[in-house]
Amino acid sequence: MQMDYENVIQRKLKEVHEDASLEVSRIKSMERESRSQLENRVTRFEKEYILKANHESILASEMLDMRTKHLHEVKDLEEKFEREYAEKLKSIIQNNKSEYETNIASLKGIL
Repeated sequence: MQMDYENVIQRKLKEVHEDASLEVSRIKSMERESRSQLENRVTRFEKEYILKANHESILASEMLDMRTKHLHEVKDLEEKFEREYAEKLKSIIQNNKSEYETNIASLKGIL
């Protein structure tokens, strides 16, 4: 009877040990899966979002490019307006010169 009792105890102990081993394995598996999911989320987050320092650096670079482009466009406009102004002034001077020469010629004809 004692042997049967010891066998039952041993069998129960073995079942408890197996159950505990299965539970430990299940928990370790869940932990690995959770860790993997967390690492995937962190990796995805890092890809989708940039650091504030990187963002500020990119903005500063783009602003510098925009300022340079703006200054270049302003310079081009100034040169264009100066050319147009010079051409108009030259045209007005030429017209006035022609009118004066005509007026002088007609005055000479009257005198």
